Amino acid sequence: MDNTNYQDPGLYGDQGDHGDNGLGDSQQEEADRLQAMSPEEREHQRREWAQELEKTEEEIQTLRQVLSSKIRHANDLKRKLGITVFGELRSSLQHWKESDTYQRTASAAKGAKERTSELTHSMANSFSQKWSSMRNSNAFKSFEEKVGNAYTNVKDRIAGSKSAQNFDEALSEEQERMRRLEEEGEGDTAAATGAPIS
Repeated sequence: MDNTNYQDPGLYGDQGDHGDNGLGDSQQEEADRLQAMSPEEREHQRREWAQELEKTEEEIQTLRQVLSSKIRHANDLKRKLGITVFGELRSSLQHWKESDTYQRTASAAKGAKERTSELTHSMANSFSQKWSSMRNSNAFKSFEEKVGNAYTNVKDRIAGSKSAQNFDEALSEEQERMRRLEEEGEGDTAAATGAPIS
């Protein structure tokens, strides 16, 4: 088997797309250098890299232990000084509130709140005016009067009825009476506005 064109995909890992062959310039140079090596030299290079990786991982673990120890020591000192997590958080928050970014954001939010408030107030006033004008219109007063009369008639029939008539019967009779009145009223309204009667 010819190993001169062998490229171990594990040597480079997944480095993303860097052109036609997927390797960056420095990686391509390294790949070319490895291809020029004999199989024994490549194996020797892999062992060196594995030893270097193991050593680097040990150093990382040592640094993590040192950092953890330093953090514990700092927390002990803070406790002795009476500095609490809440106090640190409050101090960080105060520092953040004093920052330019926070000030600009707060100012923009305040402006948006004011504009929203003005818009909401304007919409409420507009709705209130339209509701008032609608309630004062003849059509609404006529509708309100018809509903009031229907309610009064149903109530009177139920209260004054000595027969076996119940609420459902009284309601359906009143609905029929209202339908007839509306049909008569549509003709009156159409004649008053000059609209054709359908």
